[in-house]
Amino acid sequence: MPTLTHGRCARTSMAALSVAGLALFGVSGSAEAAPVPFRIEVTFESIAFPRLDDCDLYSCPWAEMYGSLYGQTVKGGQTLSSTVRNIGQWGNDCQNTGWQDNKRPTCPVWVKEDGQGAGGTYKFADRLMCTAQSYKACTGAYRKANHRAVLSVNPGESIKVAVHAKDLDTGSSDDDICFASKTIGSLDAVKLASLDVHDEFGQGFNGDGACRLRFHLKTVGPA
Repeated sequence: MPTLTHGRCARTSMAALSVAGLALFGVSGSAEAAPVPFRIEVTFESIAFPRLDDCDLYSCPWAEMYGSLYGQTVKGGQTLSSTVRNIGQWGNDCQNTGWQDNKRPTCPVWVKEDGQGAGGTYKFADRLMCTAQSYKACTGAYRKANHRAVLSVNPGESIKVAVHAKDLDTGSSDDDICFASKTIGSLDAVKLASLDVHDEFGQGFNGDGACRLRFHLKTVGPA
């Protein structure tokens, strides 16, 4: 029965062409599963200043500090998301306060070089900080124990922790006393599933300050 045979061949050929056409335009018959993001908690633990110098003519091992801490997801050199904690308020020239004080949270905070009086390691949990999306403005109130943030991280992305802290100078431009970052990754799904990293980074002495910052990254669950 040649007619039936011819029809069956024609239908088979059309089906083959349809599959080939879908493949040509990059359409798959089965959808690939989207990558599952993980919730990674960033803990800003502490900062210390091995060296500070707030004067030009003689040694002044202290600073009136304000600045920002950043937890970011990055890929291919691009920042995908960012969460910020601000200490003080950028551009706010007011009387400085102590690290553990509960007053004047928008003012700079007094810090000292290691070994100078109360100078040493300053824990971010003890400092009033506000939640923000940038250094420019807060999106939440200043409070203590605001040193943790959670990022949603996809496999193949990296986590960048950064700090930009300045010393308020009256009559001259403010000095960078801690401007540094560290990137962890890229991170695959296996690493993200059980991430638990304690690390630190810092800035060498630039004439105004040297610093080191400690942080912790930990998986707290799927996003």
